[in-house]
Amino acid sequence: MSDHKIIETARHIWAKDLFDVKKWGPACHKAISENANCMAAPHVFGCIGEAGPVSCRELYEYGVPHACATQEIEHACEPITNYGLHHELRGYMGNHNGPTAECPYGNCGEVLGPHDIVGTTFYIACNMMLAFTLFFFVQVGVVPKQWRTSVSIAGLVTGVAWYNYTYMKEQWVNTQISPTQYRYTDWLITVPLQIVEFYFILRASSNTVPASLGVRMFLASLFMVFFGWLAEIDLMAKLVGFAGGMACWLYILYEVFAGSAAEHASRISGERSAAQSAFGTLRLIVSVGWAIYPVGFAIAYLCYYDQPAGVLSGLTMAILNITYNLADLINKGAFGLCVWSAAVGDRSKPLAAMAEP
Repeated sequence: MSDHKIIETARHIWAKDLFDVKKWGPACHKAISENANCMAAPHVFGCIGEAGPVSCRELYEYGVPHACATQEIEHACEPITNYGLHHELRGYMGNHNGPTAECPYGNCGEVLGPHDIVGTTFYIACNMMLAFTLFFFVQVGVVPKQWRTSVSIAGLVTGVAWYNYTYMKEQWVNTQISPTQYRYTDWLITVPLQIVEFYFILRASSNTVPASLGVRMFLASLFMVFFGWLAEIDLMAKLVGFAGGMACWLYILYEVFAGSAAEHASRISGERSAAQSAFGTLRLIVSVGWAIYPVGFAIAYLCYYDQPAGVLSGLTMAILNITYNLADLINKGAFGLCVWSAAVGDRSKPLAAMAEP
């Protein structure tokens, strides 16, 4: 092959995120991994065989070794390289916004890029959380007295989320890396607050609901997020953290569908139908809406056994963050709107007033 052909082949073969080669290009991966000369070239085994970010970054920076620019590899990788996002990677056609030590996936900058779909979802979630927060706190003075605590908590949930999203969106735009710490800082506060809404809805309808019910559900939600956090930062095995979080979530579902919380909800009087409706809707959000989080975690960390724990490809990281952002927006916003809707629709008297002779 001529030097020109070698250079062109090198651009095609390596002009894609090589963390993904084995997943979406088995023929390409096989052709590279079975070529002894190619695998013996500097950084190739570290990138292809071990998915090492440092080795892959070196290949991005300095180009493909000549030993890998063979006709067999070019042919096997052609379906991938023809449709690759070449223009987004360092070194292709003079582009300089590719992977670096500070930006291992490339496409970083100080402002939101026009094609950064993931970053756009961060900004949308951030803006909507602020809008929800302002709305809920304005409505606190409008809703009946027995609902003010619940609506205030809805505002706190979206307010804390908005504050953390201001940092999450900046980290993503500047580094293109998942803002895991900020996300779990948010969830460790907002998820338990959402769960105690069940308790306050029941308390707004009955004085017989024990405080221990709220404490149990609060702790279960806290441990659910804590297990996921430890697994994502590799202080706990992915599968163990996933199983622990699922166990806590299933306990919460048991409480609201068949346990003590469900029993107290069934005793809500007919004149407090707004509370019954809110409890049922929140129960649906926690069971169906919250299922998005473990599904996203499982797809990202448990379905790709060939990638090291905690090392996500650029595509997987993007899908995971879009999933989490949209789930946060829907679940936190819908959760609060459900509580607010029940509050403005409740025409019953406060429990204290009903107890007066």
